Amino acid sequence: MKKAIGLLLFINLLLLFGIMSLLKDNVETEEREINIETEDAVELMKFFLPKGEFKDSAVISATCVQENAQKALDVPVQKNFEIKVKKGETCKAGDVLMTADGKEIKLEADARILDYVQTKESVTIQYLDFSEMWLEAYVPLSVFQNLSYESEVQVIVEDEEYEGKIIWLDWQVNGGEVLVRMQSEVDVLPGTEVSVALVKKVYQDVVFIGNSYIMEDNVGTYIYYYEEDEPDAEPQKVYLKVLNKGEKYSIIEIDEGYVNGYMYTEYCY
Repeated sequence: MKKAIGLLLFINLLLLFGIMSLLKDNVETEEREINIETEDAVELMKFFLPKGEFKDSAVISATCVQENAQKALDVPVQKNFEIKVKKGETCKAGDVLMTADGKEIKLEADARILDYVQTKESVTIQYLDFSEMWLEAYVPLSVFQNLSYESEVQVIVEDEEYEGKIIWLDWQVNGGEVLVRMQSEVDVLPGTEVSVALVKKVYQDVVFIGNSYIMEDNVGTYIYYYEEDEPDAEPQKVYLKVLNKGEKYSIIEIDEGYVNGYMYTEYCY
């Protein structure tokens, strides 16, 4: 009798463990969105899912600094002269500053005209030499470790992008940051703060997506696919894998059938 009762208890325990295991598997695979309660309306927003070259960049702040940028050009004058520039004007290298006794006097670098002073024997033009200025930034060590003098640089001024280059990589770490100096084709005055995108690494033939487009539930990360040619079709979740997450964009792995096509994400308004 005791053996029979023990056998029944053992069978019941096995059944209990089996039921718990099934419930656990069901909970782990059932889709369930992770939502934050909001009063905003939500709709689907369409976007293109590209594959190609992706530049992993870090956007930092930089300040324009100068050293011996204020210069003066003395031009001897014997008879006639004519000044061709105005005070406060920004000029390019090669522009004519003035003519003196039939000779053209040209700028050797991009500059901002500060002032000009005339005497009986000469004219002195004071200007700010942009070639004697640079952008200075303190870059986190994690970003600095991926930089070289050949790294791509984009300087952003009033939403416009300009090519730049690194001219100095310091070797001292201060508070987890390293000094980097850059120059750019855009001319800004000393003390101006700008944004700089430093390209850490270039990836070829990858799929990338804006971080704000990626959604999540308890199963994983996903975006939506919607068959536009079928009005009654429901949006379908397409799960993806994040391979490399950047500040604004991520490199992902997803079914090739959705690449270089249009996908959807949730948009609050």
